Amino acid sequence: MSQATIHTNGAPVSDGSALERKLRSLWRRQRWHAHGRGLAAVTLTLAALIVGGLLIDWLIFLPPVPRVLLLLGMIAAVGAVAYRQWWVLLRPYDPRRAALQVERHHRQLGSALIAYVQLGPQPDGSQALAAAARQQAVQLAERLSFVELVSFRDLRSLVLGALVAVAVVAGVGVQWPVALATFGERLVNPLSERAYPTRTQVALLEQDRHVPRGAPVTLGAAVAGVVPVEGALELRYLDDEGEATGDWERLPLTVDDEGRLHHRLTSADRSFAYRFRAGDGRSEQAQVTVVAPPRVRRVAVTLNHPEYTGLDEQVSESLNIRAPEGSDAELRLELDRPVTKAELLELGGDGEPTDEPLALDLADGGRTATLALPVRTMNYRLRWTRATNTTGSVETFVFDDPVRHQMQAVPDAAPQVQLLQPVSRNQVGTMSKTVPLVFRASDDHKLTEAWVVYRREGSDEVHQVHIDELEQKTVERNFNWSLGETVEDLAVGDRIQYTIEVQDNRVHDDGRQRSRAEPWRSIEILSVEAFLQHMAERQVESFEQLQRVREETNDWRDDVRRLQREAP
Repeated sequence: MSQATIHTNGAPVSDGSALERKLRSLWRRQRWHAHGRGLAAVTLTLAALIVGGLLIDWLIFLPPVPRVLLLLGMIAAVGAVAYRQWWVLLRPYDPRRAALQVERHHRQLGSALIAYVQLGPQPDGSQALAAAARQQAVQLAERLSFVELVSFRDLRSLVLGALVAVAVVAGVGVQWPVALATFGERLVNPLSERAYPTRTQVALLEQDRHVPRGAPVTLGAAVAGVVPVEGALELRYLDDEGEATGDWERLPLTVDDEGRLHHRLTSADRSFAYRFRAGDGRSEQAQVTVVAPPRVRRVAVTLNHPEYTGLDEQVSESLNIRAPEGSDAELRLELDRPVTKAELLELGGDGEPTDEPLALDLADGGRTATLALPVRTMNYRLRWTRATNTTGSVETFVFDDPVRHQMQAVPDAAPQVQLLQPVSRNQVGTMSKTVPLVFRASDDHKLTEAWVVYRREGSDEVHQVHIDELEQKTVERNFNWSLGETVEDLAVGDRIQYTIEVQDNRVHDDGRQRSRAEPWRSIEILSVEAFLQHMAERQVESFEQLQRVREETNDWRDDVRRLQREAP
């Protein structure tokens, strides 16, 4: 396009379009400089991050969360460089800014160029003065080059560094293409467990699994490729939520003749993650989850006693149960974790179950187990079954409680009775004789009644004389037994054998339990004359016996006096 001119006082004046093109050209050159600088800086940063991230992940084998942080850090770093070294330099075209840059570089322009830009093609004020100022700026700028204001030479080191970085990444891609692809997959997909290629390959023999607490666990891996002599097992324990509780523990191992690494844990008591190493190879990480047996947090055993005991309902916190025969027990157990089955196993003398287990009822999502059963004498233990969801399949684990418990049904003991008086086993009396009896009786729960039982000597027929209702556990009673009033057809010459009989509170199929005092006493019925003669004979015998005692006492006294006189 031809440049139009105007005349002021007869002198031709340029319209300045060439100057404006030079200013726009300067702006475009600055933008290309910014593009080159930004692209080189971003390329260098991205390449360094790729190589550095690859080395870190290859050496440490980052878990998912750190890989997410690494990706976010790389994005943030590249974004920061792109913003500071690229985006902020891409300014829109501003003729004033461009004019000022030219004037700072070419001092001889003074302020002519900025005046040209500010006055514009149709300035306010004097048109002639403005045209002269613009003409002067055009004439001064025609001989100057604006290109030298923007030099691409300062980008050479940055571009060279970017090219070197690209070459390094390309070299890594050529030398280790699988490693670079693996890093890319692990970076984009943090859940990926893809491993880096190595000269030694280590593959687990088993993947994630669940085992009951205390069970032995065998860990193994197959080693291929360049097989070294030694390897290692790395363990890290986990909490109940599957989170690591410490650092990796390293256990040196020897590769066997079949190219395998093995280690046996005799008892697994905590969940753990593990992996094997051999040479430059490392296996994937697997996890052994230890399924803990449930723990009984609270025990409530409710005992309902039979009526004969007179006992109220009792609640115990012990699984060792002792209750009167005929009682019922209701067990309620609260567990610290859910179960799918709970059983009570009756044990024999060898400690093994003797019969089909009794199933407990489950509630509260398997955390509460209850069972009602009659109390009987036995040893027993509890068995728990837990279920876990392992890779989509349900696996069950059975735990036998190591603690033995006892249940004892205490038989109802027969009442005890003792005849305290008369002491003599043989007495005599007349038909009007009243025998003063004193007896003591007891029972483990409650006595109900007492009788005098008697029979004639030589006869098996037993008769009863009711004494009283007792309604206590222990009693001591007096009872005056009148023979003439209670013994039918009593006659002189009869010999009556008698004792005390008591009864407890429990009703059996054949009645209540009764006990009799031993030994039986006997009394011979005499006529009044024979009784008086017997008593006189007893009086004489007593007198003679007393006289003998007196004589013996006198002899002892004389001996004592004699010995006292003879003593020095």
